[in-house]
Amino acid sequence: MPWNKLIESLEPELPTIPNRLVLRCGMENWEDKLNRLGLHSMLAEEVPALLPDWDRLADKVQNRPHGLYSVSSDGDLPADLPEEAARLLEKAIDLAEADVRARFDGTGGSLGNHSLRFL
Repeated sequence: MPWNKLIESLEPELPTIPNRLVLRCGMENWEDKLNRLGLHSMLAEEVPALLPDWDRLADKVQNRPHGLYSVSSDGDLPADLPEEAARLLEKAIDLAEADVRARFDGTGGSLGNHSLRFL
């Protein structure tokens, strides 16, 4: 066998590139249902609080009703989400980041890692 054919036969094939996976978002977790508050209502209660209940909010954002997240893996929000809900989420993210930074710096913050879980 000629050397160039032998070398070509030893070169590995290029790896395959899988299709990109995006975890979709939907309104289900944002809306109030029967006896449970939606994320929008929870944010409206917790964001103005002196110390938000990060555990409660973290549990809520981790819910995936019908396999749909509150925020997509690309960071997109549901198309029909009210602007107020988007603003409350942005404010909650800012508060959670400040809480994590305060704990990291040793200047305060909440107990536990719930604000980090929320993020």
